[in-house]
Amino acid sequence: MEIWEPDRPGQGPAVVTMGTFDGLHPGHRALFARARAEAEHRGVPWVVVTFDPPPAVVLRGRRGRWELTPRAEKLWWLERLGVPAVVVWPFTPELAQVEAEAFLDRYLVPVLRPVALVEGGDFTFGRGGRGTTATLAAWGERHGVAVVVLPRMGPDGQSYSSSRARAAVERGALAEAEAALGRPYTAYGPVVPGDGIGRTLGVPTANLALAADKLMPPYGIYGGTAVWDGAEAPAVASWGVRPTFAGREERFEVHVLDRDEDFRGRTLTFSFRTYVRPEARFATTADLVAQMAADIAEVRRRLG
Repeated sequence: MEIWEPDRPGQGPAVVTMGTFDGLHPGHRALFARARAEAEHRGVPWVVVTFDPPPAVVLRGRRGRWELTPRAEKLWWLERLGVPAVVVWPFTPELAQVEAEAFLDRYLVPVLRPVALVEGGDFTFGRGGRGTTATLAAWGERHGVAVVVLPRMGPDGQSYSSSRARAAVERGALAEAEAALGRPYTAYGPVVPGDGIGRTLGVPTANLALAADKLMPPYGIYGGTAVWDGAEAPAVASWGVRPTFAGREERFEVHVLDRDEDFRGRTLTFSFRTYVRPEARFATTADLVAQMAADIAEVRRRLG
């Protein structure tokens, strides 16, 4: 996947679809499929334009763990979904004040030279979100740029929504989150050195450095699938502060079943498939080891 620059004129011509794309749910993937088809029909590349930080950070001061797919994880997913090119556009307070058509004329056209724009029915852009798909259509007609608008309602009658997925993740409703996203919810990050407690206890873990704004389900033990370097395997993950060891710092630790590898320096993705139990404090390390063995056995049973 190519990363196109937001400040380099003359890239394109291209078919463009732009948005925050948090979660990359089926509605977003439908936009990508249509953009691909439009590009093939016109014989030009297609490109996804996304914004960093997300507009909600600049416009509403959003902070904390709330993003379904922070930047690095989003790029990982975009490449996995077959997106050929991405522009990560810096979203600044100055850009937020640019009127909708001015954004198209002054920024998008010089950089990407769009021949077609593909957006969802609820897409808004420009100062105060005053630009709509109607704005796009009128602008496109004047400039000879095709504008394709897909309905918000999907073919199954469902209105896709990142906010619905967020609410499900926050409650720990993994099945509901998976239904909203059309895939299991994931956590992604580089593996960094830990303190070695897991290996000492016979259950080595990969410690993922999560993005600070990555939304996570409630503290607890989860079963799922780990993916790294093109390989994947069943795994058990612990998310919390490790109360048995008087921990205070949040840790996301993944034990990959039947693998004794050093994952440090690699990037790992964990897909949440099942909730096992809440985080708990154990009186002795022996009690903790016994519970970890039970957790692993339970995850094996559930994942088959």
